[in-house]
Amino acid sequence: MIRVSPRRSNTREMIADWRRVMPRRFEQRKIGKCVPARSIVGVQTVSSRDLVLYLSDNRMIRAQLGKSCNARDFYLGFYMEPNDDGELCAGRDTLRARNGATCKIGAIRQLVPLE
Repeated sequence: MIRVSPRRSNTREMIADWRRVMPRRFEQRKIGKCVPARSIVGVQTVSSRDLVLYLSDNRMIRAQLGKSCNARDFYLGFYMEPNDDGELCAGRDTLRARNGATCKIGAIRQLVPLE
């Protein structure tokens, strides 16, 4: 079982870094259906059906949840069962919230800052 925690934003260094580099707008790009599960270092809810996954290589991935899912269930993070290939894939894998909710990922896209 892999546990992904919410992205911490309460330390001074992270807030300073975030304000310096966080753009106001993003473009979404196709990246395929999977991302390496062990590279996910944080999660943040951004809308009723969307999570932002933060990867160890500083990429940000938008994970759109299934229609019957609520992203707010995942504000404390989530658990996932690792597959043999080590990937988290849209249309295949299920996220488990700490409150017991489960949800499949419908689609993933990379978020790229617009300059």
